[in-house]
Amino acid sequence: MSFVENNPLLKGHRGMLGSTLVFRQVNGRTVISARPKKRDKPTAHQLKTKAKFMLAVEYAKAQMSIPELKEIYKKAVNKNIPNAYTAALKDYLNAPVVDSINAKEYKGRVGDILFFHATDDFQVMSVTVEIRSAAGELLEKGEASERELHRNAWEYKATVDNTNLAGSVIVATAKDRAANSDTKEMVLS
Repeated sequence: MSFVENNPLLKGHRGMLGSTLVFRQVNGRTVISARPKKRDKPTAHQLKTKAKFMLAVEYAKAQMSIPELKEIYKKAVNKNIPNAYTAALKDYLNAPVVDSINAKEYKGRVGDILFFHATDDFQVMSVTVEIRSAAGELLEKGEASERELHRNAWEYKATVDNTNLAGSVIVATAKDRAANSDTKEMVLS
């Protein structure tokens, strides 16, 4: 690999020269390197990535064929996302994340509130909450509601008494528009 500096002829040049040299721009510098060699056979990881990308393409095409959904994705267009198709593609490829579970106000009584923070590159559509006993028995399950005026914040109001709080598990699952999901658990002490 070679670096080219102070050469007005090559400054800013990028692409391939002949079939052996490749010019790239890295941190404002022109880098010259040998042409990368293509593998004869793709790796398992490459095949898996390609398959996921093909599913993302199918998803994005389907979203663009429905005018209402295309309009939703058009709202995400910005300097990094040039069009609605790219927004839908990106949405499919990136799952949401349950960032945190806050159980400070949960004392095991009906009406106690659990708070969740869930983010996505596009939109979290739902957060499902499960409360399990220390033995793993499902005590209750339901949908959290989005908190007004709090972006990415969700809350769930308990509907069942939980008399034995120690060891109980709170499970939160966030889903995005593309049906990707992320789950986080919290064990109460």
